[in-house]
Amino acid sequence: MTRQRSTPWLALGTGAVALAVYPASTLAGSLVGKTTFSDKNGPAEGRVKLKLDTDCTAANSGNAVGSEDVIVNKSDGTLRNVIVYVKNAPKRESAKDDETSQESIVLDQKGCTYHPHVLTLMTGRKLTVKNSDRMLHNIHGLPQINPGFNLSQHFGATEDITFVKPEIFKVKCDVHPWMSAWIGVFNHPYHAVSDKDGAYRIDDLPAGDYEVVAVHEVYGEVTQKVTVKDGEPAELSFEIARPKK
Repeated sequence: MTRQRSTPWLALGTGAVALAVYPASTLAGSLVGKTTFSDKNGPAEGRVKLKLDTDCTAANSGNAVGSEDVIVNKSDGTLRNVIVYVKNAPKRESAKDDETSQESIVLDQKGCTYHPHVLTLMTGRKLTVKNSDRMLHNIHGLPQINPGFNLSQHFGATEDITFVKPEIFKVKCDVHPWMSAWIGVFNHPYHAVSDKDGAYRIDDLPAGDYEVVAVHEVYGEVTQKVTVKDGEPAELSFEIARPKK
């Protein structure tokens, strides 16, 4: 069963995400698939050439920079930068339970764009924000549940941030208004972002029945159900369309 909602970014509070508790001995599988744009409600927006200022044009060696909110691959219609997460996921207290959590997730400001444009991380895991541009940037996070943040950064500066509540929210730059990124925070490790080929993969998901949500910043969210079996990759792909008018 597939459901699509037009509201693109929602808080993921405890009332919105039901958590199932699995014993440590539960065996695991993988969830793999692709996110594809469907034109059933109209065509996708095309990428737009950003109007950069002089410094940002120089930072990109004069090369054109395209918008990142909607990127559909022309070859196969796959859609990049879609957050995919398990809604009724096995409970994890914090990123301290994850062996890989010692490494921080990096959000870089480079060429007057955020890299990556969309990222996910677990509550308690460190997000390192850095500025690789030789100019002033401002990172303005707009969460509704976690504390907001508004930081100015010169070249080479870094700032570490952690989040304690699950939600998905936007980040912008008040100096360069075309700059934006999206951060998904979850209280479990079962989430991913579709890559340049529109593909995603979630590993080590205990066998069971799940609701899985794909969320795009412009086109909203789609929910599907899937059964994951021990030691087997379950395939689950998403078609995401413009909201119906």
